[in-house]
Amino acid sequence: MTADGAKLAIATNRQSGDRNGPADIEVISLATGATRTWTSTPQDISSLSWAGDSTLAYACDGVCLLDATAPGHELSRSRLLIPWSTQYHGLQGLQWPMITPDGSAIYVAMEKGPGFLGLVEFSARTGHPLRVVIQPQNTDGAFCGTLWSDPSGQHLTATCTWDAHTGTIDDGRFTPGRNLPPQTPATDGNGAGGDLIAWLC
Repeated sequence: MTADGAKLAIATNRQSGDRNGPADIEVISLATGATRTWTSTPQDISSLSWAGDSTLAYACDGVCLLDATAPGHELSRSRLLIPWSTQYHGLQGLQWPMITPDGSAIYVAMEKGPGFLGLVEFSARTGHPLRVVIQPQNTDGAFCGTLWSDPSGQHLTATCTWDAHTGTIDDGRFTPGRNLPPQTPATDGNGAGGDLIAWLC
């Protein structure tokens, strides 16, 4: 959702039998219900985030940027900002990108060996890596990425592993949180579910 709550972006991957169909991004204007859809050739699309109310960043074969105000309905009009092949300080692969609301930076989880993920800051203008803000950790299958960013993009809440490395990024420096709940089982009421990895504080 945009920071002002006016627009919601949803990614879907349609299926036909055992095969993925075209990937769609739908942008809904919440005041009117008007919907605009962009469609792509088959690929997975995930991790949508907004800069302002016009630029949409998402995971594609790397990290792509879509101008949601430009004409057309094809995701091929998106710009591949950070290719999947990008490597930085021994880290590679791109997971769970998030662009800051001011459009200045993108934070992406990158892997250093199986199961070890860290968080890297990239320039949203050039696509060049700027710094590693969370050093690679053994995440044990947990999410590693940004949970929230303030409007300036200077202060973020991020996590790698369940609760040991949840904290804030302030001007590029990561400070572990001290008063966050421990790892908590999430349940659907019948004992099934996963683990809680994000909180509103």
